[in-house]
Amino acid sequence: MPISPVGKASKRARSAGFTLVELLVVVAILSILSLGAGLALGRGFGQRQGATAMAQRLMQAVTSARDGAIFGRAALGLRPEARGWQVLRRDADGVWQSEGPGVQVPGSLLRWQIDGVTFAPALPPADPPILFLPRGQATPFDVVLELNGRRVACGFSSSEGISCE
Repeated sequence: MPISPVGKASKRARSAGFTLVELLVVVAILSILSLGAGLALGRGFGQRQGATAMAQRLMQAVTSARDGAIFGRAALGLRPEARGWQVLRRDADGVWQSEGPGVQVPGSLLRWQIDGVTFAPALPPADPPILFLPRGQATPFDVVLELNGRRVACGFSSSEGISCE
């Protein structure tokens, strides 16, 4: 049975493209590969940047506590811990209470030196050793943050604020 040239052309045009199922399979494979690559890269980035990110969190906490003491006209405290820190506020009865959740970073080590004295946070003291007062004065401190083999040293003074390197 003879087929016209028009029929042959339309048959060829239909077979030249990809089906929807083929396109979906290719997109799914590429998505899985890109997800795997992104997770692998993200994991390495987090390990390299962990100490720096932790130092930035400390800088934000110190700046916030200092500003909170000045603008709130009430002393705030910072309680250092071996793996983090806690910001505290004195309540109406004079008892230090948590100002939100503390920062704890598993696998980290912080070495605190407060007002020139090495601080070993074995038992939390009744009063926080670092104070931020309403007039802008604060207890000077230095801390070395270690996480995933990286170290970042930070220092704070009332006149210069906090800086990390």
